[in-house]
Amino acid sequence: LAGETSGSLGGPYAGATDAWFAHIDSAGSRLWTRQIGTTGGEQVRGLASDGRGGIFVAGFTAVTTGNYSWFARFDGAGSEVWLRLFMPGSFFFALAPDNVGGFFAAGSTATSLGGPYMGATDAWVGRFHPDGDLIWARQLGTTMGDWAQGLATDGRGGVFVTGMTMGSLFGPHLGESDGWVARYDGLGNQLECRQFGTPLADGAGPVVRDGLGGLF
Repeated sequence: LAGETSGSLGGPYAGATDAWFAHIDSAGSRLWTRQIGTTGGEQVRGLASDGRGGIFVAGFTAVTTGNYSWFARFDGAGSEVWLRLFMPGSFFFALAPDNVGGFFAAGSTATSLGGPYMGATDAWVGRFHPDGDLIWARQLGTTMGDWAQGLATDGRGGVFVTGMTMGSLFGPHLGESDGWVARYDGLGNQLECRQFGTPLADGAGPVVRDGLGGLF
């Protein structure tokens, strides 16, 4: 599990909010906790198993020079394997394991990450190698605000992604903001997509597959 802290939870407190993540065993005992931070503010935005006893973790940091996303891999003992800054202007909101050692990720971007930048914020979904290299990315956007907020593997090598749009992303715009869901295969091909909503504000976030090919 992971979160943020304004104290010394798993290491020295750096300032503002620090990111932390921990390994808890089946009896509820904490095996280890790691805390990372700067004098700015850090948050964890996504967590996924690496399939080998460790984790991938992604987050956000705010410092005097700007706002940045970071992502990292830690082994089963809590030791850092690698840590990287992500493309400026692009942010993580969710991670999911790809079940072959890497991970899927999704979030928002204000630049050209996996396609042309459409305006405001665009949603994106991508797949990463176990060493952190980007394999592919797909960018989804309108001239309004768009975000990807949830991920779940589909059990067939692909991934479900959910989010929110303030435009006509996958259908008519129905209200202030609409929810959407899409599915991609392991190569980044879009298989299905739906947009839904009411005249008021709607969005879609956490998602989990139902074990029968669908999702909650």
